[in-house]
Amino acid sequence: MIQPPKTFDPRLPWRAFAPVLGVVLLALAAPAAAQRPEQRGAGAEIDWVARDGRIGFDRSTEASARKDLTELEPGDYGRSSALLALGASGSFKGRAILIEETALGGLPDERAAAALGLGELGAARVGEGIDVLLGLATDADATVAEAAVVALVRLGDPDARAAVAELAAGGGELAETARQVLAHRVDPEGAAFPAAFKRFYRLRWEAGRNYGFIDGQLWSQTLLQELGESDLFLEALTLRLVTEMGVEGAKDHVLEILLDGQGLGRIGAAIKLMPAAVELMIETGVWRPRDQKEWSWLVTTVLHEELQPFFPRSLASALQFEFPLVRLMAAGLLYDADTRFEEILIEAFDGEDAVLRAQAAFVAGASEIITFAPRLREMLDDPNPWVAANAMGALIRMGSPQAATRAVELLATAPEDRTPRLTSFFFEVLARCAPDPEVLTFLETIHRSLEGPDRVAADSILLISRRSLSTDALRRELPLLNPLTVQAFRGAQALGISPNEQDLRLLARLFPRERAPDINLELAVALTMQGHRASEPLLRASVWGLSFDYSVLACGIVARAYGLETLITWLLDPPTDATDEDVRRVGYAVGGIGGERAIEQLQRALGTTSGAELPALQGAILGAYGARTR
Repeated sequence: MIQPPKTFDPRLPWRAFAPVLGVVLLALAAPAAAQRPEQRGAGAEIDWVARDGRIGFDRSTEASARKDLTELEPGDYGRSSALLALGASGSFKGRAILIEETALGGLPDERAAAALGLGELGAARVGEGIDVLLGLATDADATVAEAAVVALVRLGDPDARAAVAELAAGGGELAETARQVLAHRVDPEGAAFPAAFKRFYRLRWEAGRNYGFIDGQLWSQTLLQELGESDLFLEALTLRLVTEMGVEGAKDHVLEILLDGQGLGRIGAAIKLMPAAVELMIETGVWRPRDQKEWSWLVTTVLHEELQPFFPRSLASALQFEFPLVRLMAAGLLYDADTRFEEILIEAFDGEDAVLRAQAAFVAGASEIITFAPRLREMLDDPNPWVAANAMGALIRMGSPQAATRAVELLATAPEDRTPRLTSFFFEVLARCAPDPEVLTFLETIHRSLEGPDRVAADSILLISRRSLSTDALRRELPLLNPLTVQAFRGAQALGISPNEQDLRLLARLFPRERAPDINLELAVALTMQGHRASEPLLRASVWGLSFDYSVLACGIVARAYGLETLITWLLDPPTDATDEDVRRVGYAVGGIGGERAIEQLQRALGTTSGAELPALQGAILGAYGARTR
């Protein structure tokens, strides 16, 4: 259904929608990492002190932080956390680097991070760095000065604390910051929480996740383990990659999943891979959507993938149901063939249901039904932002200067003065309209004048639509966004379309994100398609843990992403809890992909000239000869 993006179903086709949260997040809510004592409820303020107590660093921190500092350019995401981690490692060698990084001419955020890193060295190791911090405490840049004050207090040195106390006795904003920092250091629970310390805690948490430990474990491994334990997430990842990568023999397995499986994602995958076959199955009754939700998703996918020529009979069938949203979409898609469907659209335009009004606007734009343009212009002032956003998008799609002007005025308005959610809804509608040429021309005209989330949204739509565009702005803005937002999700998707070296490095640094399965899916897809090993644990979990058809599809993905050798290596060294049936299944996939050569390779590795009694070779032989009949 074309509704405001509220919930997240990991089985939906990802191109059409930018979900926020839902089924996967609920599935992942139980693991310990998602239920920490510092999180006192939905939307509650983080207990920064409690969370900081979970962070640890060791000797390996120095090497990894220094390595990244040699690779990252000033301003790159992760460089500030690397600087703080270098100090937290207690590195004598790192001290000189940190002192150098505090020098004038550097970026304020990175100078501040280097100052905080000096503070993490401690009194015994900071050496001449204490004099550097004393000088920075009066720096012209407030961010740097406040960071130096925090660092001096964190050192545990009496002279450093006395210097901060002297600052606190003076006047001005820095004196107030110094007083708050001193009070917080003495009584973290009772004193007012200074913004300077919050910035420190946030950066130290990032450093711990990237270069240290959280609760004694590597944080990325913890998050990957949780993702790998969610069959819903793994199935969504498998379906998405299969439709993107063109895995040989995938249609047979997707067909089985469509017939016997659950979830809406299987419908989207089947439609994208074999639209004519799905239409024929519906017509003959071999398979049909089970309920209103599945019918809605089928018609929605057809609408967004612009596949209506493949589904004339299915759309006609959808009109027979008493599902208003389904009937409305089907009527719009069939409008060119029969204008009697106009009544259904008029009923939706005139109704009280905001979702139906919004969907009527979208369908009118998608089918370019110009006769509804006057109604759409009236809807620009609709009090419901989802309705107004759909009307604006539909009119832009029709080439309306009035709607384009209204959109430009909206984006020129300060974010705090805009109608709540109208902007995010507007970009969501444009994303669903793309790659409509009018929409893309509009975005190409305005995107350079935008900033922050607006720039991310516009650039993302253009990149996903394969327009040639620099990714510099997107790479700069994406790490700053809340990973649960639509803008972050679509930004990750866009950056993964055709990433350059810097894009790929950022995608790997961002992956995985805590309690953000939607963006994790996009990051995993992008990394896998580029052959990056960061997502390998998820594919391994899919190969060994999912049901037969999903597992075989995941094997095909591994072979495409990393090569058949990787899959054979996994087969020769299966997990300890793998059954003979599991080994036989993966062997079947290896044989189907590699044929007789794969069988011979397995025989050599297993030290046998026959091996018919071994599950891996049993499966490989079946797979190899079964592939001949396709």
